Amino acid sequence: MKKIYTLLAFAAILSVAGCKKADVSVQTPDDETDGRVPVLFSLGQPSYDVSVKSVGGVDAWDGHELYIFGYPTDAADYSENNAFIYNVKGTTLGTEDGGYNATTQTLEVTHEVTYDEGQGPQTAEEPFFYNADNTTYDFYGYYVDDAVISDNLDEEGNPIPVIVTEATADTPQGDDTILGEGVYIPFTINGSQDLMTALADKKSDILSANPSGSVKESQAYSAYAARRAVQPNLKFQHQLTRFKFEIKSGSLSGNDVKVNSISLESPAKGYLCVVGKNQGITIAADATPAQMTLMQKNADGTCGDLQPATPATYTGTSVTATSIGESIMVIPKQASYELTIQTSMDGIHTPIKPQTYTLTPAMVNTGEEGTKATAFEAGKEYIITLTVYGLEQVIPTVTLGEWTPGGNVDIDPDDQFNQSEPEDPDAGTDAPDTGTEEPEPEPEPEPGTDENPETPEPQP
Repeated sequence: MKKIYTLLAFAAILSVAGCKKADVSVQTPDDETDGRVPVLFSLGQPSYDVSVKSVGGVDAWDGHELYIFGYPTDAADYSENNAFIYNVKGTTLGTEDGGYNATTQTLEVTHEVTYDEGQGPQTAEEPFFYNADNTTYDFYGYYVDDAVISDNLDEEGNPIPVIVTEATADTPQGDDTILGEGVYIPFTINGSQDLMTALADKKSDILSANPSGSVKESQAYSAYAARRAVQPNLKFQHQLTRFKFEIKSGSLSGNDVKVNSISLESPAKGYLCVVGKNQGITIAADATPAQMTLMQKNADGTCGDLQPATPATYTGTSVTATSIGESIMVIPKQASYELTIQTSMDGIHTPIKPQTYTLTPAMVNTGEEGTKATAFEAGKEYIITLTVYGLEQVIPTVTLGEWTPGGNVDIDPDDQFNQSEPEDPDAGTDAPDTGTEEPEPEPEPEPGTDENPETPEPQP
């Protein structure tokens, strides 16, 4: 049967080994006559294991859409016509399909091909096969949630890659902030999306799959290497900085306060480099600061508006904070982020002024003596604990998270408002002075006493 293979994929799926897939005979090193060896991708979990779907930080694969690229190692550039696999979409298994467990699973990327059995053109789903002449390839992947700019989506809703080559006369939309050859995805984030990229590491995959040394780095990834169990493992890395939040009361008056909203100010628009040596984020030249508002996870896995939350109750002893909302993910390595907190109290109708704090790397306690943080980094998580003392007093403390730990930040509003006020040991024993009461007059001594020796003149 003669088959005519097309270069580009019209459709693709990711299916876990053991489930239904294309009938492919994977050959051993002793059976290399045909050379038709499929490309099999592995996906490690993208950090830690909390089942998440749709928008929000991705902690475990659960029905997420990924995109794959593959280029010959010696490709002249990253133009579409040089690609082996170009922006192929795949969907990881979801909970309803048995889920994706914590161990690395083998996945197969398939695409629609055209062939001819003498009855005219036919189509079928097949894997991508390595070239029989042992051409070597580099493989990349990315995940962008729903952050892709609408103008950069094709008719099927897939991101349209922007390719920058040495011969490219101008960069996307005239934006000269993109430097270096590669494939870029324009995006706009709102704080709820997770952006990730992946690059298959040849050296690492050879060491783990073929420690005997029969496969050299210069031979991966190829049909020869695949027959010896060396296949690309796409390790997805988070490209944003993640802030998570929790709240507790620090006083009796703080028990009745509600936290209505939390936001961080950050640039929202940029380009995600998904293929090339500079994987990561470049901020767009026309990007302006935007408020990234904390959202909460709904029962169906989507994110919605944050509902007012009451802090964990203060009882005079230590209080364990409770989490609030999902998380806010922002473009990393900014000089600072402005944190805004809005609170309220039942029965208080006067609007409460939002409280703002500036988070900077200089405030981070890294946990290592003598080590100073220089930036809020990509892939690192910072947990902000909000201790509520009253309507207008909230103390944020930033601690380590479960992504790559980021560090601690302590912010105490007393440092700003009460720096020179000595503590009064008798404070709290009397009713507070609100400044609105008239002071009581001193009693005057009676005439003719030692305190008032003058005798009043008789009245007519």
